[in-house]
Amino acid sequence: MNLNNKSTDWIPFPDGRYRVIKAYLTNMTDTQAVAIEEMVVEAYTDRRGQRRIKGHGAVFNHLLVELLEEGDDVNLWLDLGDEFKFRLKTPDIRSGKLFMPHVKSTFQFYPRQPWDVIGATDFETTVDAFELLTSR
Repeated sequence: MNLNNKSTDWIPFPDGRYRVIKAYLTNMTDTQAVAIEEMVVEAYTDRRGQRRIKGHGAVFNHLLVELLEEGDDVNLWLDLGDEFKFRLKTPDIRSGKLFMPHVKSTFQFYPRQPWDVIGATDFETTVDAFELLTSR
């Protein structure tokens, strides 16, 4: 889905950068997950006056590859504190080309569709049920 002509009323933040408390990339069934470190979400207004969201974080390459073994798409779960908890379905994920196994790389994400607002209890229940992939 292309957000160019869609309403961006779903973006609840003024322009700025926001530190994410917890972030996870999950497989499409939201059962396996990889924890994301140093996650930041940025709300901004583009040159055409459209509100946008993008972000970046760090992930161990080998864990992302392991997560992607089940399929090419992932979901992104974000906890920005208080009532600001979201699931972003199949964001556009971009990263560098360095894929050394136990190295962390920065990746960027861009929404393809509005995120889902998740209640605090539902968010915690779901996150607690993730099979978290970890370094061995």
